[in-house]
Amino acid sequence: MKALGAADDGTDVDRFVGACLNAGRHAAEQLLADHPDLQDRLTDQDRAVIFDAAASRPAETVALMLEFGFSPHARDGSGEQPLHTAAYHGNAAVVRLLLDAGADVDARDARFDGTPLAFATVGSGERAGTPGDWIETVRLLIDAGASRQDVWISEKPPSEEVIDLLQRYGINPDEPAEQQPDDQTELPGAVGTGVMADIARHLETAYRDLDLDLIGSLLHPQVRWTGVCSNSAQVIDWYRGVLADGTMPTVQSVEVDRDAVVLRLTLTRQAEGARPAPPQQLYQVFTVDGAQIVDIRGYPDRHSALTRT
Repeated sequence: MKALGAADDGTDVDRFVGACLNAGRHAAEQLLADHPDLQDRLTDQDRAVIFDAAASRPAETVALMLEFGFSPHARDGSGEQPLHTAAYHGNAAVVRLLLDAGADVDARDARFDGTPLAFATVGSGERAGTPGDWIETVRLLIDAGASRQDVWISEKPPSEEVIDLLQRYGINPDEPAEQQPDDQTELPGAVGTGVMADIARHLETAYRDLDLDLIGSLLHPQVRWTGVCSNSAQVIDWYRGVLADGTMPTVQSVEVDRDAVVLRLTLTRQAEGARPAPPQQLYQVFTVDGAQIVDIRGYPDRHSALTRT
């Protein structure tokens, strides 16, 4: 009954999990106040109820669970993460929430080797007629930079509405992956070719390897970072300080937009006390002129990054 959020005469752990599943903030907070070690006593089975919540519960429920330490990166016995579950069930509000919480948009499960976007397309067909917003779910995942490879499974076709949407994005069934040069990795998002694509790939590599020398080689000596730095040396010193403080950046997507490279980043900071600091998402825009980065700006979301507002 615990997985259904029933309030019964079970343990304080049962009551806490049930309160979380029913978005009962007051009850959950009271239990934590009465039992300070309660979160440490949660088993893997207890923590796995976030998968049930991701399937059909409202976003407020999942938001409360994330706040109380349930992880967007949890995996079940099949290697699925909550984002897979939410995508398969077309729970678009929870998909948006999990992406904002730093969930890996291209995580693959162990059973099907499928991404959340593949789970969404399959779910739209298999669960046709049940509640779910697969159109918005697919849009959210693609806008978040999801890989478009292997997401339309011909043996498990999407719904007609999702087929139309995928085709508008240029995604067709069993589309083969584009051949990549041996020294390059496939990047999510629109990168293309040429100088801008090279800079995009160099930036992705620099962030992945924490290579400050590589970042420095891409910067104009007088690069501007409004409110932060006014030259390349200051930019590198800023990055060095951030890394020394224990902040770790992870690139979620890379795309080229006109004269700029846009990185979607998740920043993970060191734990504050007993609880880890929540991840932060931001979009960093690197404006390029003459094959060098001349301006750096940060934005809270993709729309702001692309409109520079």
